[in-house]
Amino acid sequence: MFTGLRLSDAAILGRQHLNEGWIRIRPGKTKKSSGVEVNVPILPDLAEELDRVPVGQLTFLVTEYGKPFSDKGLGNKMRQWCDEAGLFHCSAHGLRKAGASIAAENGATSDQLKAIFGWTTSQQADLYTRAARRKKLAGDATKLLLPDRNENKSVPLGEPIVEKWDLEAKEMEEKQELAKLNGGPGGRTSQGPIPIQNQCFSGIAVVQLCSSIVGKSRSGACVQIAGNVRTDLKYHP
Repeated sequence: MFTGLRLSDAAILGRQHLNEGWIRIRPGKTKKSSGVEVNVPILPDLAEELDRVPVGQLTFLVTEYGKPFSDKGLGNKMRQWCDEAGLFHCSAHGLRKAGASIAAENGATSDQLKAIFGWTTSQQADLYTRAARRKKLAGDATKLLLPDRNENKSVPLGEPIVEKWDLEAKEMEEKQELAKLNGGPGGRTSQGPIPIQNQCFSGIAVVQLCSSIVGKSRSGACVQIAGNVRTDLKYHP
């Protein structure tokens, strides 16, 4: 599976096909037609297994007599190995197909599959890439079959967002209004300031006004009503 080779090519694969960490082989099926050469890197797991093969062995896979397999002989041996492992559904060609499916599902393109498996047209490679895309689309879309469990639930509204400049502008307006009410620039000096207990301001203006009159050591009771703050200040000299 890590070579992507057909059974006939795996049967003749040997050290003569290795070159600087790569497998270089001209597949027998297309040798007389396209003559394409397959070059694939040797993956670490495969390299570890190939290193265990005796150096004098002509091919990596040999019979019990130390001879290279024929195509049919290797196919029969693969059937025996799969059955002994309890993998009755597996076969030699199934390993090649499994490799192509895994590569496509991992994102391999049609051209990349052609380079690995020695295909000269996109027809076979496209079968695997389309199947991989369909599988991914189905995986992403299956959750859409579930009913929306939140459709009958009320969604709480978020807290209103108040920008800093909004607060500063409101604070400035309150200061100006307070100055007018208490005889400041543009205020009603003839009537004098309106008693503090009859005025309603926001928390910012109330704190500033209380601090300026009674100092920080004395305070009144503030009750928030309808978004405004009414201050009842009892002053004891």
